[in-house]
Amino acid sequence: MRSLLGHKRTPIGIDIGGRCIKAAQLARGKAGWALEAAAMFAQPALNAPIDRAMVGRLSAVLERQGFRGRSVVLSMPAGKLSAAVLELPPRSSGAPLEQIARAELARTAKLEPNAMSMDFWELPAPARANGGTHVMAVAVAEPEADAILDAFESEGLKVVSLDTQAWAIARACAAEAESAGGITALLEVGFNAGLLVLAHEGVVLYQRALSECGVSVLHKGVRERLEVDAKLAGYLLEQTVFGGQMDNEEIDSAVRCSIRGVLNRYIEGLVEEMRASISYAGHRYPAWGVEQLLVLGGGASTAELCEQLGGRLGIGVKVVRPSEVVECPACLGEICASPALIGAIGLAQYEG
Repeated sequence: MRSLLGHKRTPIGIDIGGRCIKAAQLARGKAGWALEAAAMFAQPALNAPIDRAMVGRLSAVLERQGFRGRSVVLSMPAGKLSAAVLELPPRSSGAPLEQIARAELARTAKLEPNAMSMDFWELPAPARANGGTHVMAVAVAEPEADAILDAFESEGLKVVSLDTQAWAIARACAAEAESAGGITALLEVGFNAGLLVLAHEGVVLYQRALSECGVSVLHKGVRERLEVDAKLAGYLLEQTVFGGQMDNEEIDSAVRCSIRGVLNRYIEGLVEEMRASISYAGHRYPAWGVEQLLVLGGGASTAELCEQLGGRLGIGVKVVRPSEVVECPACLGEICASPALIGAIGLAQYEG
């Protein structure tokens, strides 16, 4: 891509979630990255399609909120990206590693090899490696990627890259991860699903979509447990779980007890998913170990989430907010407190 660093301004990172769209643009300053513009706004409907109408609304928001330029970096929406850890022949063998990776990932993801966009990166050799080349490969079906690119380009927005959300959040949290020494687990709690990433020394070692760990699971649980509609369930969750006030006396104690039961079941499921991935990391890289868990995304401020995860997993847990990874101006104070913006910040930091 054409470097924008000469202008000290990044492309616009755009993180499209099922419930909310987040956008961020950074400028390179003497002390590092600084947030120059940011926006976060609700989708017109849950899981709205990425079409020309949606991109037109997004473009209008970018103009109003002070974003500059028309270059953007996107991540593929959850569910459209396939990923796998592969073992390929040694590089010294001269084997066509990209072709082999493409064929293997196409087979496991059930995609057509010639109709998918793919990338891969080399991983550190695991314990008891046999000399092969270990990689993480990711791919998306080209028709799905083309539809997204066409929607943006039709509104005059130039897509610099379709990035992965795993690399975006690892990039944004790189400084936090480096301080750990071992493997850092990053958990993005989105509306539709969670995303778990394991990173070490700036390399994404592993990524796993957690389909049953999105905020929508809490909404569904409250609706079913209390037999209320979606609007009331959302209000109750905002007043208790997401507001950090599980003891909110304005909500009936029996209702709070039911919500707490839903929350505890949600966290139990998340802990089981986390344990499976931590066990995988311990088996593959026993010399490092998972040292910390960084939590981000729209559901990161869930009451008691970090405390319970840390206690049950036995590792340090921290919520990461924009103000901790980039310099934030006073005028963006409120949005700089939201861990939901981290993905967009990492996308803006894309440099090829």
